Amino acid sequence: MNAQLLCLLALISAEPEAAGPIHVTSPSAAFAAEVRGQSPTYMPQPTAFPVGQSFPAAGGPYNAPLAPPTFSQPVQVAQVYGDQPSYGTPPPYTGGDPFLPPQPGFVTPYDQTMPTYNTVPGSNGFYGSAGPEPVRFGWSSKWEVGYLPAASTESPFGKFSVFEFDSQLRRTWRWFQDSAFSWSPEFNYRSWGGPSGLPLGPNAYRLASDFQLSTSVSSPYSFEIGFTPQVASDFEKASSEAWMWDGRGALFIRTSPQWTWALGVQYWDRVDDLIVPYAGFVWRPDDRWEFTMVWPRPRIDYFIGNTAFGPTWFYGRGEYHVEAYEVTLQGTGLTDRMQIEDFRILMGFRNYGCCVSGFIEAGWVFNREFSFQTIAPDLDIDTGFIARMGLRF
Repeated sequence: MNAQLLCLLALISAEPEAAGPIHVTSPSAAFAAEVRGQSPTYMPQPTAFPVGQSFPAAGGPYNAPLAPPTFSQPVQVAQVYGDQPSYGTPPPYTGGDPFLPPQPGFVTPYDQTMPTYNTVPGSNGFYGSAGPEPVRFGWSSKWEVGYLPAASTESPFGKFSVFEFDSQLRRTWRWFQDSAFSWSPEFNYRSWGGPSGLPLGPNAYRLASDFQLSTSVSSPYSFEIGFTPQVASDFEKASSEAWMWDGRGALFIRTSPQWTWALGVQYWDRVDDLIVPYAGFVWRPDDRWEFTMVWPRPRIDYFIGNTAFGPTWFYGRGEYHVEAYEVTLQGTGLTDRMQIEDFRILMGFRNYGCCVSGFIEAGWVFNREFSFQTIAPDLDIDTGFIARMGLRF
């Protein structure tokens, strides 16, 4: 006779207590299973009752019978790759930042390096080495500054320098079941130094509202459309030349977890009416590298890892950049639309934080050119240095 059976017989033969409330006791599931010679596969949690009450008597308010534990069937755990993942089981890893788990739902890129002026302020499918990012419904903001030191222009016009400040607020709403709509008011400021032979005013401003509709990238196909009315001027004199109208549209096709293709076009209303491709591909060969080769802003990212500033990336990027303003030539009263066009190559670092993210970058600007609509010929600017930094909240 084993020890467990002797203990059970001793409990059965014991006399009840003489006084006090009646206590109903029962062997634990593990003990009962041991007596029957079984190994339990399920351990039920004890039922909780209101504080100050003992186990309810028959006919009491909590007299629902307790379901006996089932020992014949093991607990079934849903497979991650089945219909429904079980609670507490992480979803399968699908690439991106190895230190950030994938998130369900909408995904859009989280790009701290994107200026608010004339490039796509959104969206689709290029989450890349930053990992999948749910759409940030509600408000977010970006604040960026840049500096281009003085560079020579064609003689005898002297040198030209630029200080840039770009800001953007963004409000995003859910649109139907699987889309998002955003509105982004923007403010940009330019402080110009020179050129001495061209009497430009020292300051220029841009006020804009960007409207964007984008679908979820959970399917192989998604799209984005956007429209950006804006007014850009030194505000010495106001005319219709200060108003400009930009638009864009693109289809995104994800052929595999590593490859996404972009097919689209943008319209920029400047001195020249520019039709700019919004096209290329995104290639993610592993969890550290991403090649976002999409014109007009191709970029290559490499994930460094966690630093004191959070998950950090090193990147190199190019950019085709065009901005335009209505300007008044000082002392002449002549007003015209002026366009500044250039190509940029920059390298920098960016970090991804839960509340604040940022970037810092530097590089070269080349093929720079002033263009006027009527009052002056085109003017070339020498290759020069550029440095930029920004924060996103």
